[in-house]
Amino acid sequence: MVTDPAKRKKFVDHAVPFLQQYGFDGLDLDWEYPKCWQGNCKKGKDSEKKDFADWCDELKAAFKPHGLGLSAAVSASKTIIDAGYDVPRLAKSLDELNLMTYDFHGSWDKKTGHNAPMFPCEGDDIDFFNVDSAVKYWIAAGFPPRKIMLGLPIYGRSFKLDDPSNTGFHSPARDGGCAGKWTRAKGFLGYYEICQFLKEGWTKVQTPDCVVGPYAYKDNQWVGYDDVEAVKFKMNYVKENKLGGGMVWDVSMDDF
Repeated sequence: MVTDPAKRKKFVDHAVPFLQQYGFDGLDLDWEYPKCWQGNCKKGKDSEKKDFADWCDELKAAFKPHGLGLSAAVSASKTIIDAGYDVPRLAKSLDELNLMTYDFHGSWDKKTGHNAPMFPCEGDDIDFFNVDSAVKYWIAAGFPPRKIMLGLPIYGRSFKLDDPSNTGFHSPARDGGCAGKWTRAKGFLGYYEICQFLKEGWTKVQTPDCVVGPYAYKDNQWVGYDDVEAVKFKMNYVKENKLGGGMVWDVSMDDF
């Protein structure tokens, strides 16, 4: 659709009356990702970087007379940002940028790592896989800080430890943690499930300052996540860096 101007127009022409009919304030685009489909930058077409920017321009032009907002959920990976986003153009067309500053580490790494570390840590395989590096990269590329919404994960990435006695960062873990009772996905736990595990005796560990969010473990199960104190820290970061605000993924996984 995005690579065909006629199909883009059809989408735009349908979007405006749809949003108005149901009383929405605007539209959030969540394409993961232009050029880099599901993170693989060999799957998409080179033209998608320009096509996505064109689409955002067209949506913005159609939305503006009606007071409708336009935002996009975007990657925090420098590789994907370079391949898929024309940042200066998006800076003009988007009212908000929902920056997905999470999923930096997971069971795909085959070793433990935090879902959303704050800063680079010694021993990192990729030194820009952290919240601060992603924010600064988008700003340096030309996106206004006041329109950036910092992503806050209301879930954790979990692992099955190869050796239950080796419970720190970078510990071998060739598989995802057991699926939660309600979220039912291996390698993933909602915050409310993590809270329940802590009540049941999991050991919680405060991480180094570069990470901020804690991790917890029991037997061969391990999860890295953000707790209330980590969210407070990140919201202070938002204020100190004059960002637009924060967004969570997602409300349904908060501690009810």
